Amino acid sequence: MSVPTPDVRPRAAVPPSPVPPVAVRNVSMWFKGLVAVSDVSFDIWPGVTAVLGPNGAGKSTLLRMLCGLAPPDLGTVRLHGVDPRARTEVLATVGLVPQQEGIFPRMTARRFVTLAATLCGLDDPDASARRALATVEMDPDDTRPVDSYSKGMRQRVKVAQALVNDPSIIVADEPLNGLDPRQRLRMVDLFRALGAEGRTVVVSSHVLDEVERFGSRVLVMAQGRLAAEGDFHGIRALMDDRPHLLRLRADRVRTRLDVARVGAGARSDLARRPDRAGRGGLRRPFPFPDRAHRRTGRRAVARGHPARRRPGERVSVPGRCRTGVGGPFVTELTILSRTILSVVCTRARIVGFVLVGVVEVVVAVVVSSGVDTVDRFGLMLLIPIAALVFGTASMGDAIEDGTYVYLWLRPIRRWRITVAAYLVTLAMVVPMAVLPTVVAAGVAGDTRLLGAAVLAASAAAVAYSALFVLLGQLTQRALIWGICYLLIWEQFIARGGKGLGLLSVHSHAASLLARTMGMTRMTLAYYSRPVSFAVLVVGAWCLVALSALRQRSMIVA
Repeated sequence: MSVPTPDVRPRAAVPPSPVPPVAVRNVSMWFKGLVAVSDVSFDIWPGVTAVLGPNGAGKSTLLRMLCGLAPPDLGTVRLHGVDPRARTEVLATVGLVPQQEGIFPRMTARRFVTLAATLCGLDDPDASARRALATVEMDPDDTRPVDSYSKGMRQRVKVAQALVNDPSIIVADEPLNGLDPRQRLRMVDLFRALGAEGRTVVVSSHVLDEVERFGSRVLVMAQGRLAAEGDFHGIRALMDDRPHLLRLRADRVRTRLDVARVGAGARSDLARRPDRAGRGGLRRPFPFPDRAHRRTGRRAVARGHPARRRPGERVSVPGRCRTGVGGPFVTELTILSRTILSVVCTRARIVGFVLVGVVEVVVAVVVSSGVDTVDRFGLMLLIPIAALVFGTASMGDAIEDGTYVYLWLRPIRRWRITVAAYLVTLAMVVPMAVLPTVVAAGVAGDTRLLGAAVLAASAAAVAYSALFVLLGQLTQRALIWGICYLLIWEQFIARGGKGLGLLSVHSHAASLLARTMGMTRMTLAYYSRPVSFAVLVVGAWCLVALSALRQRSMIVA
């Protein structure tokens, strides 16, 4: 099936802006004593700029700071004169191709790109997604999920989602990884065309040949520092301590060649290598003869007036993005919730909790004491475990596999992501844990117990969900820490008295159950119903607020 080619139309002239699209001033960042970026300053103007450096040089960390995914410990980063972490509306002009392989599972390519278009507030997200996929030569009507694609196909989908909002700043972290030779050439041509029409394109790579294809403007990173900045050919000329490769070709194959004309220091025992055409070829690396001008840390700086945009053709990427947040609160919250739900709702989790819920109901039928079943199986086991699994996964899974970046890098308010994760957790805990607990209480045939179970189980689900959503943001081992909390604090320490039980969710849920049933002698029934209900509900929303505040200082990998 043939894929439609990108729509190409002439580019309209755009007057240069006095403010650089990307401005970095004295930026430094470190992780637990390891300096990732150290005192880096530069400006990037419209056109293609390549960031070159070996693995571990700080390229990815620098690009994450450019997009606002990580705050610098020192210095400032400005996009169009605005801090991207303080004012999220500037992210409507940014498109990022991240290095991470993570893409939302069970999504088609068109749905994935449409999600990005919707969060950016585009007028016609579906049409924009189709055009963006056609730009990278992907079929918009392909119904396969993205996680079944090859690495090169997933890479092209990531480029499509970066172009869907018609960005003026495009940041691509090693975008050629996984592409075949033909797609590499097409991708290089695409980025060069985007730069020629006046966009600011920043591309990173650790391969010198790739950098040369992208353009002449280069930033060289080495050990977290800006080692060189300027024209590619000027920087390459200064690399005199590296081997140079010369190739000599002749019409006739010769076994020996006098290389005295080449220059001093060259050797005459060059190896003969036939090329594809059958002609003789001589290829051997040898050091450059003149090393007199070598300098340690010397820079090839090409500052001054910004590079003018080259004349070219405009690659049509989809249309206009609204300024400000992506859309109305309810619409945006619904889209975020559906996206997080696709990550959290796996078949194994659903089957596991359905089986446990069935066991709880069976035990309630067999055992005559419905109160003990509700307390031990529901409040103490099923509800906290369900909240732990779904709460930590609602944001923890997306953060660990790298898909969270596709939500963060949109012009939306950060706290809405937290609220969506919390609502998704509740939406999973209620049918998987609260409903079996209520059914187990209803089996006993006591109307009073049924009402008490609804009140206690709902309040426990509200509190546990908020607690574990926050825990999923704070640590990468949230599941292990959550199990330790449930086993050590809830089961042992909180049973030591009324003062310790004040910070125990199960103590307040058990108090609601006991006080509603009139069983004042029930274990852990320390508090009255108003106190327990207020502590669980108000405490839950306080934890959600802490999770939202955590978004401001979060470092997105």
